[in-house]
Order: sequence, then structure tokens, then C-alpha cells
Amino acid sequence: MKIKRLFFAIAVYLVLTISTGVYGMIETLSLDDLVVGSEIIVIGTLEKSIDSKTVSSGFKVFRSTIKITETLKKASDNSLQASEKASSSIDVLIMPDFEDEIKFPEEGSFIAFLNKNDEGKWTATNGIQSCWPIDNDRFLGMGNAFTLKQVKECIKKNHGKKPSPKSNVPPEPEF
Repeated sequence: MKIKRLFFAIAVYLVLTISTGVYGMIETLSLDDLVVGSEIIVIGTLEKSIDSKTVSSGFKVFRSTIKITETLKKASDNSLQASEKASSSIDVLIMPDFEDEIKFPEEGSFIAFLNKNDEGKWTATNGIQSCWPIDNDRFLGMGNAFTLKQVKECIKKNHGKKPSPKSNVPPEPEF
């Protein structure tokens, strides 16, 4: 009798744990999709990051100022905005305490993939995938499989392409 209860308890446990799907926050984009989906791509350093406001969900929004050292992709084909030129700075809104959100490294340079939100403020294109720290000319983080040359070639190859419309349907959980 004890054996049957044990097997029943194990079966119930397995059914409950296996049937519970996990929904991840980030969808990792290919380099092509990340490049096409970004309005600008810059290499820079963090000048400062200050607490800007707290949103209704309780997360703090920070305004991070990036000093641009190189612009790899322009926001428009016609001309660079003054705020997007090398040696200038841009402000990017981030929520570093939110799951899978970026936090720019305090030291060293990085590449940032950015878009403007509905309010016209710069934000990360795809969460944590949008910032790759640079160490000895190598990308770290989610960019460790790529080189600067590959990124530049991808930008050139995808010049003028528009991002595909995003679906509001969450992806199916993977088991």
C-alpha cells in the first residue's frame, strides 16, 4: 500500500512540474534581426546613469548617458542627428532591475543597439541583447560569437531593410 501511495505521489508531482510551462522574457534575435530592428548602433562609454523616475509597476527607470565614440548605423539615411555623432552623447532609458533589461557597464566601451520609444526617447532594442561590452577588441555578453567586422558587414548587407512587424502573441513554451 505504501508503494502505491509513493508512486501516486511521484506521478502527481511529475505531472504538475512537467505541465507547468516557463515563459522567458527575452527572445534572442539573430544578428540580422537585431541590426534591422535597431534605429542606431553605436560604440560608446557610459558617462553617467541617474535615477529618472519610478513607473507604476515599481521599477525604477534610469537615464543613462552614453558618450558615442563611433556610430555604426545612422537613425536616418539622410543625415546624422547632432545627438548621434561621434564625440557627442545620447540619453538612453533603461530599467536595470527589470528581468533581462540591460545595464551599461560602468567602465570600458560597449556596442549598443537602440531604438526610440513612443515618446521619442532612446531605449534598448532587445533587452540584455542590446549591449555588448568590449574587451580587447572582442565582444562579451550576448555578442561573444561576433566580431566588429561581422557587425559592420551585417549593417551594410541589411541597409534600408525594415523590421518585420512584431507579433503580440507570446511564443509557445519550450519543454
